[in-house]
Amino acid sequence: MTKRRKKKMTVAGLCTKFISRQRSARTRQAYGGDLRQLAQFLGCQTAAESLEELLAGGPEKARASVLAFREQMTEAGLSETTPYPSAHPSCR
Repeated sequence: MTKRRKKKMTVAGLCTKFISRQRSARTRQAYGGDLRQLAQFLGCQTAAESLEELLAGGPEKARASVLAFREQMTEAGLSETTPYPSAHPSCR
């Protein structure tokens, strides 16, 4: 019997898989938009790069970064359900 090796998934792959599993197109768009805004907030080129940075920094730094991002979104008047009509549901 041959063991099948599990293919190691990249952060971009995990992100894309997570977003693509959302039933609602609006949810996929919103999550994609939020991730792109997070990337911009962290000074990253892509959403996947921003998630990699969060993971590499450890839980304390990730939590502080996400809370600061959420505060900035709140101050900008964006709600948890703000639509992103031009967002593409990808993490790249």
